[in-house]
Amino acid sequence: MTIDLLASVPDYGSDIRLQQLALIDLWLNRNNYAPEKIKQALQKDYDFRLKQSANASTLLEKMIALAGLRHNYYWLNEILKSVDSDKAAALTPRYLETPIPASALSMRMAYIGELQFYMSLFKPQNADDEFNLASQLSDNEKQRLLNYQATLLKRLIHISESNDFQQQLKQLEADNNIQQYVELMTALDKDSGGKLSEFAFGDTPFEQFVLLIAKYIERPYELTAIQKAVKVLQAIRQQGIKPVNIPAFLQQSEQHNPLIQKPFAWDSDKQRIMIKTAEGQIYYLAL
Repeated sequence: MTIDLLASVPDYGSDIRLQQLALIDLWLNRNNYAPEKIKQALQKDYDFRLKQSANASTLLEKMIALAGLRHNYYWLNEILKSVDSDKAAALTPRYLETPIPASALSMRMAYIGELQFYMSLFKPQNADDEFNLASQLSDNEKQRLLNYQATLLKRLIHISESNDFQQQLKQLEADNNIQQYVELMTALDKDSGGKLSEFAFGDTPFEQFVLLIAKYIERPYELTAIQKAVKVLQAIRQQGIKPVNIPAFLQQSEQHNPLIQKPFAWDSDKQRIMIKTAEGQIYYLAL
């Protein structure tokens, strides 16, 4: 595999694939490697992903970092469920019992980075560029767009750092400033023959784009839910809870799903926890 180190966009796909291979290697050799080696490898990968998430300056970088953390928790659970209790206790890394740092969960830097990227689209470009956005709009239109975009991102940052983010996201759709922003973007896109949306957002309509970047707010909370689910599953194994009693155990457990503030959903047929996101995606973690 060849990686172009000079590419303008990092090869995130290769980064994730290499991480997956390293984690799968730990799982395949869970009975061959010393518990300390497995624990250190998991911890090092986790620490790297935490720094990656805390330093992410765009939504793309943030989502890649969070995906890496999800993979780490997934394979940690796969390892824990396939070794005996003594080895599981010996190889469990400290991060399973440690709250995820706020810096790794915060969306502030990523949203600010998106605004900076958006502002760069309005800088004068070469005349031979495929689409010169700066030349398409008047100074007044540019400023109005930037003002609306700044208002939106500021609101998203506030929501992402609040305790009732889900309720506030619902209110976002009815926000007058957001609606004006969407209307202006749609009108300007029509005037440009569709080039504005094609250049900036691909096939995503502006109404959907606003809600799409808003839904990213939930991604860090998904990670917190996954961490709690792994802890619950390990407690079930350690305490020897019988399958028939697991639903009751989940009801009584202090580890609830933070996405819905309710006990984790349990799939009795396949013996696994289910975590459903607002976007309809379901994460599965097996016992």
